[in-house]
Amino acid sequence: MPKEEKIKELGDYLKRLRKRKKLTAKELGELTGYSQSHISGIENGQKGRPNEEFLRKSLLSLSDSSHEYVKHIEDINEIFQHELITTEEFKSKFKDTFANKEAPSKYLRWGDEEKGYIKADVYDFPINDIEYMISDKFNDKFYKDNIIKSEDKKIITDSLNSMMLFRQEHALRVLADLEYEGLISEDTYNKFGWKYAPDVMIPKLKKE
Repeated sequence: MPKEEKIKELGDYLKRLRKRKKLTAKELGELTGYSQSHISGIENGQKGRPNEEFLRKSLLSLSDSSHEYVKHIEDINEIFQHELITTEEFKSKFKDTFANKEAPSKYLRWGDEEKGYIKADVYDFPINDIEYMISDKFNDKFYKDNIIKSEDKKIITDSLNSMMLFRQEHALRVLADLEYEGLISEDTYNKFGWKYAPDVMIPKLKKE
């Protein structure tokens, strides 16, 4: 693909992404520190190939998670045959995380808005698991500067368990309705429905 076509395809990609996130070029400019005209020029293919800093800051502002952020980077690299952004940093950072089904609760990610990077630290305990936070006896927990007492923790745990069970039961009912109406096969129902079943979810939520 000629260079000009790659630049045009990249601009179209960024414009579609921005519109999908319901942001104007001006609003994206306020998030990234670039002018509205510069962003529009990139999206319309009139500014040439954008530099890595612009792409990282734009994608960080347009992504709801680091997984989405990395996906957009990889999509853009496909357009430019990996000439624009190096993804090895992310692949090495998240390799163990993706390989371990329990790891997502054990690593902490945050964005560096100045450089447009996502960073990550991996811990040997489930730092992102609310159950772990609530059961932690060595560190007080707060909500808007108000300490969460033991009785509050019990209410929070019961509420979350009820919410999770309701959500799983609803998902199971939706799958059952789809199968009944012939919109999905029995194999598809069995493939996805088992994990929402009460005999799977209830012991999982009640485990200490």
